[in-house]
Amino acid sequence: MFKKYKIGEILKQDKVATQILPNEKYCQLTVKMNHKGVVRRGTILGREVGSKQYEANSGKFIISRIDARNGAAGLIPSHLKKAIVTNDFPIFSINDEIVFPKYFEFLSSTKVFDNICRMASEGTIMDWVF
Repeated sequence: MFKKYKIGEILKQDKVATQILPNEKYCQLTVKMNHKGVVRRGTILGREVGSKQYEANSGKFIISRIDARNGAAGLIPSHLKKAIVTNDFPIFSINDEIVFPKYFEFLSSTKVFDNICRMASEGTIMDWVF
């Protein structure tokens, strides 16, 4: 028999604020809709950053608060080792004792997951899902 897990047992939010230095360059990420992956948004100087930023490291699961219902979620790829994102992109460690990260990424690309995100986003932000 399979054990059922709550999403909070599988995902643990990583919310590590990054100290932004004015003369340093930072890689920014974005998550494409329709399960098209996590990509580099661009590079920015610290002095151009306008809001609090969080560490986004490879192997972590990232989801867009705004576009999760449109399939904007995925694993941060290894070539984007250390990047920054705003609070609009929650980042999670995946409990790999319960599920393989690539399999969880596959599950997050299904219509069922999209529908869960869609239901959670109707009239509210997704905070309660995680």
